Amino acid sequence: MRRSLVTAGVASLIARPALALAQSDIVQLTVGFPPGGPSDIVARLLLDAGLGEAYGRRFIVDNRPGGGGMIAARRVARAAPDGHSFLMTPSFLLSNALVYAQPGYDPLKDFTPVGAIGSSYLVLAVHADAPFQGFADLAAHAREKGPEVSFVSPGAGSHHHLAGEGLNRSIGVRMTHVPYKGEAAALQDVLGRQATCGFFAIGLVQQHVGAGRLRLLAVAALQRMPEVPNVPTLREAGADHPLFDIVSWFGVFAPARTPDAIVRRLAQALDAVLGKPAVAQRLAEFGIRPWRLAPEEFAGLLVRDLALWKKGIEATDVRLAL
Repeated sequence: MRRSLVTAGVASLIARPALALAQSDIVQLTVGFPPGGPSDIVARLLLDAGLGEAYGRRFIVDNRPGGGGMIAARRVARAAPDGHSFLMTPSFLLSNALVYAQPGYDPLKDFTPVGAIGSSYLVLAVHADAPFQGFADLAAHAREKGPEVSFVSPGAGSHHHLAGEGLNRSIGVRMTHVPYKGEAAALQDVLGRQATCGFFAIGLVQQHVGAGRLRLLAVAALQRMPEVPNVPTLREAGADHPLFDIVSWFGVFAPARTPDAIVRRLAQALDAVLGKPAVAQRLAEFGIRPWRLAPEEFAGLLVRDLALWKKGIEATDVRLAL
């Protein structure tokens, strides 16, 4: 999707004295997960591709793992709106705000959307040596063993966690949820066979599937995906839940009340980086489809997605407390 931003180019925006920021040249792009996970990888890809140069300041990735991304979200929500603190987050920003009684932020009121980077999707994966050739085998095993069967996630309240709870509801089982501080850590326990299964971003597991270490049982999407055309959707496999239809995304946010000039400045810089063919290719390799949404378009998406998340979460009856 193409953006509809103001027509002024990145260079002219950066050069305007009226948009000068505070004295420090350091800008923090805060990520709510440890290094090595999808959010961290996407953030570092943006920086390596020249986001700082396009914006006119030096960026650093500030990893603040914990709380399924909520620690990072709260930090940026409370930061000064001066163009030195931004949040790079997956759509957990919305789901956490609905499943936790006190998330510590309001996703619509405490942030200003800068731009959507792209969309991704989740796949249900097991170890390649597990005795499940297809989704039906895992479902039968879960019905027999109940809570002895576990599913991992990068944090309670994450899309991955809620997809697992949706799976429990849709096929009438009680698999045990095991949360981690990040998707990479969760994946290690499936690879090490300490956990039965998990939902993961396709880009994180593709290499392990290709190397014969993981097997994919289903895709949490409305239709089959071109990267894994032989893997059925959950609905095709016999599981149906509203949470399986929600598209995962990555986006950049500023604290609320950040001046529009600063938001536009970063939006233009982000668009310039995402427009590079090498960046689009790298994102595609990681299973992410670039979106390049303008701030206004992204804001509209948030409102629509929040309603979808609310419907899906109500169908799982998941409520969490810190």
